[in-house]
Amino acid sequence: MEQAAEFVYVIASFEARAVKIGRSTDPSARLASLQAGSPVALYIAVTFPGGPRLERHLHRQFSDRRMHGEWFDFAAADPVTEVTAAVKAYVPVPGQADRARSRGDGVPLYSLALSGSEWATIEWVRSHGGAGAAVKVTAAEVAVDILAIESTAKMALARLVKLNVLLKTAPRSSTYQLNPRRFWEGSGEAQVQACRRLDPPAITPDAKAIAAAKKKAAADEKTAEKAPRARRAPNGEGR
Repeated sequence: MEQAAEFVYVIASFEARAVKIGRSTDPSARLASLQAGSPVALYIAVTFPGGPRLERHLHRQFSDRRMHGEWFDFAAADPVTEVTAAVKAYVPVPGQADRARSRGDGVPLYSLALSGSEWATIEWVRSHGGAGAAVKVTAAEVAVDILAIESTAKMALARLVKLNVLLKTAPRSSTYQLNPRRFWEGSGEAQVQACRRLDPPAITPDAKAIAAAKKKAAADEKTAEKAPRARRAPNGEGR
């Protein structure tokens, strides 16, 4: 299992007061997924090295400014100044390290032709504890936080289940968990137990992902055909 460094980020907009405090191994990719469903332009205001404990600390620190989920309203205050001060004042408890975020081998997610709302839904479930346990998820809640309509969130959840990226605890259940073979936050022993309990299937490309892969392969082949080939010099020339 590889471990990726995480960052706590602040994503904001010049056109709205809502500010998102979250974490990701790739804040730029997270920004892109949020931007896909946002009616206003977003930007990364600041990032800090840190994992789930720092994120939880900031969420508690600014709980009185919480609008919904990971979105906060700092009113007239500067969120960068406020969050930076809270990060500097944060003192981790000795002996307690952030849990490792692990990603197993398998089909890379970038090959699945995921939409922005699907990427955002994965991050929503992860940020609500779904990388270490089953959590209750409703399309309505997800839609509000990823700035999408409810039907879009429903379609995102349905496709992620079809791909085996998300697992449902029961066919009619509203609790989901990210596939522990691909996502995990917690101890290695707990991950082994989760895999035994859930017997998670491998993430499998669907028709959309396969079509996208074929389209890319065809485009790559066409590009290769157009590329100029190196000319072979006659014997003795250039010596």
